[in-house]
Amino acid sequence: MTERKWNKSKWLVNLAVAAMLLFATVLAGCASGGTNTNESSSSNSASSSSGGTGTANAPDANSNQETENANEAPKTNYPERPVQVIVPTGSGGDTDINARIISKYLEQELGQPLVVTNVTGAGGVIGSRQVKDANPDGYTVLFFHYGTLTQTLMGTADFYLLDDFDVVGIPILDNTSVIVAKKGKYTNMQDLISDAKANPGQVKFAIEVGTVAHLIGYILQDYADVEFKLVDTGAAATKYAALLSGQSDAFFAQYLGVRDYVESGEFQLLGLIADERNPGLPDVPTLIEQGIDLSLP
Repeated sequence: MTERKWNKSKWLVNLAVAAMLLFATVLAGCASGGTNTNESSSSNSASSSSGGTGTANAPDANSNQETENANEAPKTNYPERPVQVIVPTGSGGDTDINARIISKYLEQELGQPLVVTNVTGAGGVIGSRQVKDANPDGYTVLFFHYGTLTQTLMGTADFYLLDDFDVVGIPILDNTSVIVAKKGKYTNMQDLISDAKANPGQVKFAIEVGTVAHLIGYILQDYADVEFKLVDTGAAATKYAALLSGQSDAFFAQYLGVRDYVESGEFQLLGLIADERNPGLPDVPTLIEQGIDLSLP
């Protein structure tokens, strides 16, 4: 690997890690109205306090009440109808599972149904763009993660999360990023890397073009000094099927999405991409422990 390529991958992963906490529900444009109202209230309040004669008069109770009222956020009855939650990935993956679990509990708080809809295509770009182009009234929202930023970095998206959406919540912080293989193929990362070194370009690492998995594939090659055959097997659910059928040898995932396969003995966790072991996965060594200096928060 060239130094230039390694530096580019390191730059990309640093940006991705910086965005790691944006595993969030995203609301297209809805906050603009509320923000303007607050700014207007603040401006009006400032104008009232500075428009007098300059005499230092103690504020009376009525003026204090007016100031408090001006600073209060406008009341709203939102939501008054069901909210559509767009998940830009296929059903059965970790993003889809998390969206459905969280939506179930949000329904209890909001008093309206949250209708989870999977809109797949282009590694999440199609679903994300549908929300971006929707009426910014708060009734079409996006549930996704920092992959939205990765799409921009990889050049597959023509929008930017922090400019074109309003992030309204971060419901999950997940440090269970793992490298997965079919049970019996490899037992740890060193087995995978040794095979890749002995057979350059032959070990099939499953990705979805333009996604975090795609980026991790490139970065892992650089950090382990190997060359994989990157195979686009699609989103999470089809990626699992590809591993079971032998179309791929390993892939990057979050533990929630592959847990059932691991517990059934079909998948093997090769390593955790973190600084230290996860208490929930005490028997899974980190990549760092296995000689690959790569971690994610």
